[in-house]
Amino acid sequence: MGRHRIVPGEVLSDREIRTLMGEIGVTRIGCTTLLDRLGIPTHYCVRPSAMHPCAIYSSGKGLTDYQAIISSLFESYERWAAESPAFQIVATKDEIVNVASKQGMLVLTPGNVDGDLSRWAFGRDIGTNQLAAAPLNLVQFPSNDTISLSRPQGSRLTQRTTRL
Repeated sequence: MGRHRIVPGEVLSDREIRTLMGEIGVTRIGCTTLLDRLGIPTHYCVRPSAMHPCAIYSSGKGLTDYQAIISSLFESYERWAAESPAFQIVATKDEIVNVASKQGMLVLTPGNVDGDLSRWAFGRDIGTNQLAAAPLNLVQFPSNDTISLSRPQGSRLTQRTTRL
């Protein structure tokens, strides 16, 4: 089950790593491998600009130092990406389900999503690459519940989703 790597682990150059670090605000990468007795390569990234204190440090492990560095960097990237998902709209669950059925889209909802206006995020299912919608509070970290849930005058859900 699951996906398996088809390319070798050392595919990112130092320049690409440093570029990604700059884009997401990682200021340094440290090694903590020698802090335990097992010797499993363990590294961490520091991203001081994180929106929540618990997202400042991201750690990663691997079979090699390189894999541990990449693991910590990608963990930091995931947290950075979760701070502001790129594709968002305001809609009711019924509106999302209606559009999803016409577009062949997955809708991921917990049982407590009701008919009120909610913020929704869009992404792709990692296994099938199918477009998916989920309540924003399930994918955004930290959750930002202070944003108003109102729509611009005259806007329609279908007009906004077709641009995705």
